[in-house]
Amino acid sequence: MQVKPQARLKKSYMLITSVLLGVTSSNVMAQSEAEQTTEARAIEVISVSATKRVTTIRETPLAVTAFDQNALDTNHVLQLNDLQGIVPSLHIAQNGTQNTPMVYLRGIGSSDQTESGDPAVAFHVDGVYSARSQGASALMFDLEGAEILRGPQGTLFGRNATGGVVNLHTAKPKLDYFEANAEFTLGNYDRRATRAMVNLPLTETFAIRLAAAIDKSDGVVDMAPGSAMGKKYGSTDLAAARISAFWQPTDNFDWFLSYENFTDQGTGHIPTVSGGSKRSAYIQEPGFNDFVIDSLRTRANYNFDNGIMLSYIGGYTDSSRESVWDRSWTENRYEWGGCVECTHEATQHEFQLKNEDSARLQWMVGLFYFKENNSTHFDIVHPDSDWEGGNTPNPNLWSTYRQPDRGLKSNSIYAQSTYKLTDDFRISAGLRYTEDKRWDIGGRNIMCPNVKRTENLPLNSDYVGLLDPDNLLNGLAPNKHLAQPGQCWVDTYNDTSPSWDKTTGMARLEWDFSSTVMLYASYATGFKSGTIQDGGQYTGTGPFTKADLEAIIARNNNEAAGTNAYVAPEENTSIEIGFKGTFLDNSLQVFAALFSTEYTDLQVTSNVTTETGAD
Repeated sequence: MQVKPQARLKKSYMLITSVLLGVTSSNVMAQSEAEQTTEARAIEVISVSATKRVTTIRETPLAVTAFDQNALDTNHVLQLNDLQGIVPSLHIAQNGTQNTPMVYLRGIGSSDQTESGDPAVAFHVDGVYSARSQGASALMFDLEGAEILRGPQGTLFGRNATGGVVNLHTAKPKLDYFEANAEFTLGNYDRRATRAMVNLPLTETFAIRLAAAIDKSDGVVDMAPGSAMGKKYGSTDLAAARISAFWQPTDNFDWFLSYENFTDQGTGHIPTVSGGSKRSAYIQEPGFNDFVIDSLRTRANYNFDNGIMLSYIGGYTDSSRESVWDRSWTENRYEWGGCVECTHEATQHEFQLKNEDSARLQWMVGLFYFKENNSTHFDIVHPDSDWEGGNTPNPNLWSTYRQPDRGLKSNSIYAQSTYKLTDDFRISAGLRYTEDKRWDIGGRNIMCPNVKRTENLPLNSDYVGLLDPDNLLNGLAPNKHLAQPGQCWVDTYNDTSPSWDKTTGMARLEWDFSSTVMLYASYATGFKSGTIQDGGQYTGTGPFTKADLEAIIARNNNEAAGTNAYVAPEENTSIEIGFKGTFLDNSLQVFAALFSTEYTDLQVTSNVTTETGAD
């Protein structure tokens, strides 16, 4: 799989309008009948932290859609996919091989959810960046709120936010009262979902909160005649549990800490030969997925007496996956494979300093550090691949992708301020400087003329390691042409170590046309890190030496010659004019945004087949 940059610029123009009407709620006895009616029809005021300060959604000069937990429940949002249709310009697709949500905002996203690249819509849970969105947003349970920011957010949220940002805020432990709830959902395809929560204030300064969610359903893809037996594709088997603690020993200091475990054992998604409500596919290998994510998130705030607040936001994620997926067209044309062992580890540290919200000049500065390490062993069997270049498909071509050390380190510094020119006019500006470094050490794409199986093990998805990782016949040949009969060879050598730096910024003018109507105009830039792709091949006649490997690595890092094993970062510039107003005693809200976005080196993912049959 390779990521292709588009050097030309891409522009998009769109007008997005959101209209919300108030609905009737309970009356208040002490009010007059007219006052009761007005109050009952008023739309609930939702506060957001899209500017990393708490503001109401009407006062926030961004294209943002937000929900608290009540609104999520009202709209029956149990998973991230359920937000489609209630968030303007939001589209969510599903990546079958990774069982991963692919989020697009304003038409911009990324289908590359592997360790080689990044999504174009950044995910943050409790302020912690999630480089792999699989577990961050699959089960939206026990939340204080969810915010979807559209357009580049290159200053406050930084890298990989060219399309926008999804902020999830988990419910924090409460010090002042006990509460608990549970709910159950039943649906078609034997859908069974459960969510529960209990909040325990243990002392006047310390509380804990426990929350859990389970969501299971049967598969929706029928098996065509001749398919292998097993679980249907399209099934759901998600579970998550979270324990969080909140400590506030003084008015000046508070500390939040949470641990979350997430598992996904669903079967994933595959292309089908028929659509609609009766989807079917020929299945060579039934789906299998065993995905586990453990996450730690923390935030500590200290408020100085002069109104300045210092915050630390930290996070750690560790995940592992074993999986099998199938992509079949007919009984004789198919391929299947999956993660034999794919692991991901990420760490974030962020320090943030800001003054009080009521100041005429509001300012904020921050330092951000993020590092991720990935190890991937991914196998594909594609018997229909014409690897010899003739017309006869090879019956057992096996590709194995070994990336033992792929990673990324990102450092950035940012600052943003808002100045109140008058009571009605405000001007905001911000800058962020980012340094990104990626690497691949020892990465190899390996091809074999037939499947290397561990002896006496069945060829089915009950054993993910069926392709023996250590029993490659007679070692590896350095290329296809030097391979002996039955011997595997190295198709590409992927070692590379690119780095990039970028300054992104924002400028915005806000005008309170009245006490209930605001207009704003903004200019913002975004930056999405470059991605790694397959490296060079060895074209010599042997013997393969260390000097040959060093020459390939040099070519993999030679951008001037066009032989680099990576693509340039994606950058964009957005100009936006917005309108936000409430009318009819806050029973009607109208939010509108007109924007133009221009992209440079837009990253597009596509499969490229080499002469040896590798994808």
